Amino acid sequence: MTAEILMPTLGAYARQLRDRQGWTQPKAADEAKVGVSTLRKIEQNSAADFREDTLESLANVLCATGEERAHWWALAGRPGRSFAGGSPDDVAMLVSALDPTPAAWIQDWRVRIANDAHRRLMPGLMAAESLPQWMFGDPRAKLVLPDWRDEATFLVGVMRHRAVLERGQGHTVEMIQALSDHPEFRRIWNTGVVHVAGRSARVRRIWSPATESRITLREAFYPTSDSGVIVVGFPAGAEQAESGG
Repeated sequence: MTAEILMPTLGAYARQLRDRQGWTQPKAADEAKVGVSTLRKIEQNSAADFREDTLESLANVLCATGEERAHWWALAGRPGRSFAGGSPDDVAMLVSALDPTPAAWIQDWRVRIANDAHRRLMPGLMAAESLPQWMFGDPRAKLVLPDWRDEATFLVGVMRHRAVLERGQGHTVEMIQALSDHPEFRRIWNTGVVHVAGRSARVRRIWSPATESRITLREAFYPTSDSGVIVVGFPAGAEQAESGG
């Protein structure tokens, strides 16, 4: 008698990827910042629809290649979602190879990968919990960004629109709630500023205390997925200045 061939399911695939890591369900759930009961339901195929940010968080810690991510999203009933830029290792190699041109990969408001040149220009950003929290919570942001107020205003405007797209739940809403007590964030938020679209390129000024110069970069943005982008800063020149303000 021929053994039954089991058709692929999201639950079986999640369990396979978790077992490969050698993780228990609590360990995998902790790594992805999701509930253990949620992961258990996914692995048991006991619910048909899960929040996209939950699936994204699990994919980020379980999937190692672009093909695995594409398969994950297809099993989740969202075949259009995949990691267009390849695996995280591929992105890391690309970002590193661009050094000394500053480059970083940003996903879900956090810098996931950055090369040495980017780390030097943006001190503390790689270690920050998120880009918004670095912008409003790290005093070095104002030091290295002469146009901090304009950049912060644009960032808040994008966050407002993203919160609407996420229907009141997700990473953006979490960031807004985390910053709700910050006076400068609240002041900008209360202006009602909104920016619907991100930028394909921009000119950015950065103050470098190490060289006591103001560097001008032309930043280009290369999307890698619905929520990820590689940012590359092509040097446009530097000028000597007395201060970074």
